[in-house]
Amino acid sequence: MAESKAVKKPAAKNRIGLMDDLRGFCVLCMIFYHGFLLAFSSFGVVAGGQAYDFFRPVQPFFAGTFILLCGISCRLSHSNRDRGLKLLAVALAINLITILGLPRLKPLGFDFSGTEIWFGILDLLAVCILFFALAHRVLDWLPPAAGAYLMLVLWYVTRFVEAGQIGFPGELVKTLPAEWYTHFWTFPLGIHTATFWSADYFPLLPWMFLFLAGCYFGIYIREGHVPEFAYKSRLGRPINWLGRHALLVYIVHVPAWFVVLELAHLIHLI
Repeated sequence: MAESKAVKKPAAKNRIGLMDDLRGFCVLCMIFYHGFLLAFSSFGVVAGGQAYDFFRPVQPFFAGTFILLCGISCRLSHSNRDRGLKLLAVALAINLITILGLPRLKPLGFDFSGTEIWFGILDLLAVCILFFALAHRVLDWLPPAAGAYLMLVLWYVTRFVEAGQIGFPGELVKTLPAEWYTHFWTFPLGIHTATFWSADYFPLLPWMFLFLAGCYFGIYIREGHVPEFAYKSRLGRPINWLGRHALLVYIVHVPAWFVVLELAHLIHLI
């Protein structure tokens, strides 16, 4: 079987349309996923809760793809430090608004119960990007293939940390000490009390390892090992636009959903 033709193009001058397409598709899935959650949690739409539960099993797949792509993009960025700090500022603002601001609107008739975000995907990505900006020289001691493989293994063995387990399925699973899960402020690691809740929650374990796997894959992308077809958009301009403006869409999509649902409620559609 013939190998895919690869072209050597400077990543800074040639945007990879397929990456934007994949990112845009993940963003589109996120928009609907959060819309279902908001419809159920704030407006009591039973169908929204049912749709949210139905799509919950596939949510890690499109979220994981987005995280992996963000890791790849770190190899194509001019300043990961600046990008990480900007993202961290946005993430912290969203944390403060959802945790402290939205509950204060309840006396006015706006119920945002269950929409607080303690450590969402923006928090995760901001921390990961800043970590990469500081540690990329150390990470580069490993060859790209070995680094990517190691990070994928670490992602796999830590993916059930939130449930109190670590390791491979079967006899190689180790149960983590129960006392670890009696503290609230360890939630960024995926270790928290049973009553902890975050509407958008992506702890460092295991997702940071998937991000770092993307950083190693990104070396191949940066060096131009990209099939020629990947430089063109394949899913259409709307999806590609979502991928190119993912942060803006993330910021505005929940308020936009609330406006739409509030209007639908006022005219008795829901």
